[in-house]
Amino acid sequence: TIGEASTIIDGSVEYPSSRPTLDLNFAATKVLDDRITFTRDSVGTYTDDIGIVRTAPNNIPRFDHNPATGESLGLLIEESRTNLFTYSEAFNTSWTNIRSSDSGTTATADPEGNTTGAAYKLVANTDNNTHRLDRTNLSMSTSTTYTMSVWAKAAEYTGVSLTIADSSNSSHGIYFDLSNGTFTNGGNAHSGSMIAYPNGWYRCIATYTTPASFNFQQCLIGVLQNGTTHTYAGNNSSGIYIWGAQLEQGSFATSYIPTSGTTVTRAVDTAVIKGTNFTDWYDSSASTLFMESKLSSAISSGQYPFVAFEVESNNNRNSSFAITRRSGQGVRAINYDSSGTQDLDITNSTSWDGGTYRKFAYALDNSGSSSVLVDDGTVIGTDSSYATSSLSSVNILRFADHNSGGMTNFNVTIKSFKYYPKRLPNAQLQGLTQQ
Repeated sequence: TIGEASTIIDGSVEYPSSRPTLDLNFAATKVLDDRITFTRDSVGTYTDDIGIVRTAPNNIPRFDHNPATGESLGLLIEESRTNLFTYSEAFNTSWTNIRSSDSGTTATADPEGNTTGAAYKLVANTDNNTHRLDRTNLSMSTSTTYTMSVWAKAAEYTGVSLTIADSSNSSHGIYFDLSNGTFTNGGNAHSGSMIAYPNGWYRCIATYTTPASFNFQQCLIGVLQNGTTHTYAGNNSSGIYIWGAQLEQGSFATSYIPTSGTTVTRAVDTAVIKGTNFTDWYDSSASTLFMESKLSSAISSGQYPFVAFEVESNNNRNSSFAITRRSGQGVRAINYDSSGTQDLDITNSTSWDGGTYRKFAYALDNSGSSSVLVDDGTVIGTDSSYATSSLSSVNILRFADHNSGGMTNFNVTIKSFKYYPKRLPNAQLQGLTQQ
């Protein structure tokens, strides 16, 4: 090992005996360290520890939870998104009933815990046909990926369908079974997912990329008799419960954005450490970063940063080092010299989709002789040809953001982050990411 004492765990795994100078355990504390500057120029929603959807005011961080288990997930950071549905809860406004009726109900609490009629009951009439709510004239773009979501709960019927449809309603979306939490594809190229919430609610999600030759302009919420039967004769009283509809441009659903008359944009979350809040713990001679994080969803293209050390005044990636995620791959360590030339690239080729936590560490020093990336206990690779200007020049730490022109803000939940002012030995990095 490289000049650092270590603690032996279980007779084989080495773990650092020195303490990090920056130790952020977001999941355990559910508070933001005073050294972090956080901004979000809008409200934002998150799930609390009992599975209730809550709203955080402007510039207040969100600490998310698993809605089914209550597990604390950590600090939620999201890109900016817009809910294109102008009425996300008032389904009797701007939505069109097709062989159905709907009204606010007090029969069940909504996912925010309200029993004042915010949740709606969608009821099928007696026609032997499909029964649904349509939102038309959306002016969606062609060759563009959209994600539609709505919370749904079984009542007398136990299914809901979500469809992003063309003007002829010829497409079929995802059929969700609200009795057992499963879904099937209705025959078109939609992809789906479900997230279980308390009190029988599911957030049902459908994603679709519009083709170039069609004019897509409407979204449909269907009430199914069960998880598959969409054509049947209803009785004017049986139906399902719905709440919180969202349509956003992107390949996955983000946190709920309430609307009541206009489209609403949730601003980007930014979290940075700079100035003396940065220099108090940073060492320009050597660095080890550790992070435990979860992707909000798989990414289909591009490269996104988990964490980046940069020069604040630069509007580019000159003199920086970062841990990122590239589509189709796992974690990646990169360095850029003072001219903005990439001189280090260590990549885990194993793809990492959303929904699971990974622990990764990246260590380097100003000798330029050896850097290493470790992912969940495995050494991904080393590099000995990087410029040391990236260590000596940086003065700001950005979470899920990077000035690189080829990267955009990420959607992640950060459980913890640690910084050691030294280049820890490889064996200790493996131990750190295995515990």
